[in-house]
Amino acid sequence: MFRIPACLVLLLCVLSLRSQDLIVTNTGDSLRCVITAVGPYRLAYTQNTAIGKERGRIALKDVASYRREGYFTVVVGDREGKGRPASPAGNKWTFAAGGGWNYRVSRLAENITAEEKDYVNGLRQGWFADASLHLALSDHWAVGFVYNASFGSRNSRSISVRLPDSSIVSGTMAEDVRIRWVGVNAWHRSAWFGRYRVNSSIGFGPVFYRNYAKLIDDFEINGIDLAVRSGLGVDHRLSDAICIGVELGFLSGSVKEFTVENGSSTYVFGLRETSGEGVHRFDAGIVLRVRL
Repeated sequence: MFRIPACLVLLLCVLSLRSQDLIVTNTGDSLRCVITAVGPYRLAYTQNTAIGKERGRIALKDVASYRREGYFTVVVGDREGKGRPASPAGNKWTFAAGGGWNYRVSRLAENITAEEKDYVNGLRQGWFADASLHLALSDHWAVGFVYNASFGSRNSRSISVRLPDSSIVSGTMAEDVRIRWVGVNAWHRSAWFGRYRVNSSIGFGPVFYRNYAKLIDDFEINGIDLAVRSGLGVDHRLSDAICIGVELGFLSGSVKEFTVENGSSTYVFGLRETSGEGVHRFDAGIVLRVRL
């Protein structure tokens, strides 16, 4: 049962060992290394040798070009483009996919019973999955689209719920809540610190709320509104085009109008301006990024 995790760990180790930067000198020599610092007059790097890691420096006047993983190639002699990388035709797109655990932090109504609160609290946590595609505008900034979906479910053998007309209904209760967010996203990437970098992002777009529920009878609740999602994470580069990392995300928004369908009828109800079905949520998971 440990074969698959062991293979994944071995694969990540192999990719990590292969990941290197490249320095090309004016004489045409190539130096495979890890660039640790870029100064106004020289490059600092480390290189694996037979006796271990060795640190070195090379003057920029002796360098024709260099490339750090995750960045475009920098042509040192290009005075007009100095300070910004030369952009090749490819490697501008980055695809990412991830997933993990999420927790909703929305407030609960004050006029519900302790039994109802306990039931709703069980719907707070679940899991999420997301995917994104970004276009690099520079070494540090990119824009793109993000799809993020969370899932949470809860079953109860018996529960009593007070309806809007003050009547109380008892019976089996089950819910499968799915919250999807699709947005335009701005993504910032810091410089690499060895093999690590810090990411931050913020996006805006519609959030879709869907609840497949059952209270004696089956019914479906749908809603849509606008929400903001932000993220913060750390990446570890495995190879020239692949990195893996951890990321925290926060979705903020609320839905105030819903459509309820029970198979035979459909009706719409709205919440007061001062309240709403909160979709505020924390995400914590891992992400894999691939430069295309």
